[in-house]
Amino acid sequence: MTDKSLVLNEKHLTIALLILAFMVRWVVLLNHGTSLTLNSDDTGYVRSAINLLSSGKLTYHDPNEATVHIMPGMTFIISFVFLFFGSGTIGLYIVKLLFVFIGVMSVYGTKLLGEYFSKRKTVGYISALILALYVPQILTDNLLLTETPFTMFFIFCIYFTLKYFDTRKRSDLVALTLLYICCLYLRPTIALYPAILFLFLLFRKFPVKLIFKHALISGGIVLICVMPWWVRNFVVFDEFIPLSGGAGNPLLLGTFQGIGYPAEKDLETIVRELDEKEHLSWYNRFKEEESIAKDRLNHWWTKDRSAFLYSFLVLKPKLMWEYAFYWIEIYDFKANTIHKIHQTLLLLFSLGVVYNLFKNKQIRFHIFFIISILLYFTISYSSFYAFNRYNHSLMPIIIIGAAILLVNFVDLSKKFIRVKL
Repeated sequence: MTDKSLVLNEKHLTIALLILAFMVRWVVLLNHGTSLTLNSDDTGYVRSAINLLSSGKLTYHDPNEATVHIMPGMTFIISFVFLFFGSGTIGLYIVKLLFVFIGVMSVYGTKLLGEYFSKRKTVGYISALILALYVPQILTDNLLLTETPFTMFFIFCIYFTLKYFDTRKRSDLVALTLLYICCLYLRPTIALYPAILFLFLLFRKFPVKLIFKHALISGGIVLICVMPWWVRNFVVFDEFIPLSGGAGNPLLLGTFQGIGYPAEKDLETIVRELDEKEHLSWYNRFKEEESIAKDRLNHWWTKDRSAFLYSFLVLKPKLMWEYAFYWIEIYDFKANTIHKIHQTLLLLFSLGVVYNLFKNKQIRFHIFFIISILLYFTISYSSFYAFNRYNHSLMPIIIIGAAILLVNFVDLSKKFIRVKL
């Protein structure tokens, strides 16, 4: 087979994978239409987009009150579609179709990342196939949640980060910086990603002069892109708010997870007392929740440090990773079946990471980087209210690790068969 034929076959295989990914998502959209919803954040983003177009204000809980509870990315994406197609059934259908296409791009990004990460084309294709057919991903790509666009931008951000480690090219730096900004405008949790990047640049023995030069370039791009958000927040709230201002609510909820947390006052009582303060804006309410949460955390730490540490280092991460984010059943797949598949992928990923750390020096650096990312997000989310939705955008990484192990197993099987023959 010629090199040209090989390239064509790979191109056709990639296109077939993307068509498959689109079809299984589109069928869900055809069957459920615009009615598939969690009636939670997804409807909140739709209302926010409608109000942005009608009033020019970014809102969330109250259409008359400007918000900093969310980053504006989701509202911007949805409102952009509504601007051309309206906010009725057609506009909502087009938005969902757009999210299906974004989900397909996540499959393509997983193919690229899996291939580059492992240095094996087969891993890229297997990873893409698994994600294309991964039912929780199919479901989420039909819901208007941050998970879908964030996952896509995040996958490509990691891909260009790994490329930058190897090439040191300014073009790869600019690409990963822009993708990081897109992620930031969707979820502030990624804010400290550059700190991880910096540590691995040192570990990779990048010249300090080059790190400083590229940090200025990347930092300048971030500053230019985030400055409008800072200005808006200062004008509206009369204070510097770098990202979002709604962390108080998940922080408070997180103080009721685990063991040994302060039980002098239950969550319902706290919520009722805050509800009685009718003069409070949503922003000030979140600030009060943050203050209450910090007092509870201090009390918890002072009262029972072992329970505190066990809750945040063991129980909360377990809550985050134990089950798949699958709240609505599609294609007649039961939740128990999906959760078993999810746990199998986690097991395969873990075995693949351990095996390749010892056996594959070529990708050892990449493995350490990926583990650092998973630890960072696990610790970040476990610091607040931990639940399975937060593992969703990290699943492409898990799937790639699982695919690597499957390819390793095939390779070992071939060697064993040759030896026997």
